[in-house]
Amino acid sequence: MNIGKKDVMWGYISLFLVNGVNILLLPLILKYLSESELGLWYTFTTLYNLAILIDFGLQSTVTRNISYIWSGAKEIKAQGIQENISQDIDIDFFLKVTSTVKYIYFVMATIILFVLLVPGTYYILSVTKNEIPVYISLFSYYVYIISIILNIGFSYWNSLLRGIGAIRYYNQSLIITKVSQIVFSGLFLYLGYGIIGVSFAYTLSVIVNRVLQSKLFYNYSKGNLKGKRKIKLKFNKDIFKKLIPNTLRSGLLSISNFFIVNLPILLSSYYLSLEISGRFGFVNQIITL
Repeated sequence: MNIGKKDVMWGYISLFLVNGVNILLLPLILKYLSESELGLWYTFTTLYNLAILIDFGLQSTVTRNISYIWSGAKEIKAQGIQENISQDIDIDFFLKVTSTVKYIYFVMATIILFVLLVPGTYYILSVTKNEIPVYISLFSYYVYIISIILNIGFSYWNSLLRGIGAIRYYNQSLIITKVSQIVFSGLFLYLGYGIIGVSFAYTLSVIVNRVLQSKLFYNYSKGNLKGKRKIKLKFNKDIFKKLIPNTLRSGLLSISNFFIVNLPILLSSYYLSLEISGRFGFVNQIITL
């Protein structure tokens, strides 16, 4: 792997856009959305942060292990790393691990889909009652669900790109994603689609991200994969058991962060109103940034 100054530069740009995209969208959102719609949008983003807790630190664990394998490791361990490695990549083992990871994220996405469709729909109907028409709140919510499922189901691309050292490609994909979200959001808001437009714009940006990341991965790794090896959907119990211990440890941080930053927005939406939740979400967003 060769990580240089240009990779770091792209990293700073993507860091700014990923963390600042909602701030950049604020002038448009505040102009075209009502206070209740703003509260609903913050509720959507909070539900997304709740949904990705199912990852529970798996992405970081996978990234580290992909780096080991890409550097020549022939196995992964629940504790420690393999000391004696060769410079040759074991492509069969690499594909076995990545196929298992792909399967795990597919299962995660399926679970989250059920949770968001059943209790999630009830929650949205409860918080939008008498504030936003049902057809608007549900349609925008279901569009946003698509983005959540795509984000979770294809999260393994994030780990793969970073794990094999394609740092610049990874950051460039994030930059293109966030720019597309800003452009689509501005267009749909200007055309008068409101909260539905914002949800649809975000979903389109996620589609752009996942398609782009898959192409970047295969382009970057074609010398090793030889252009004919694909990551399949296949589960390996032994690999899964070795990934879990470190995943559980790092996942505790994600949960604590959610309780501090995001849970109050869900509570204010449910017990107070979307209008108050929107105001709280706005202040919370500025402070968190």
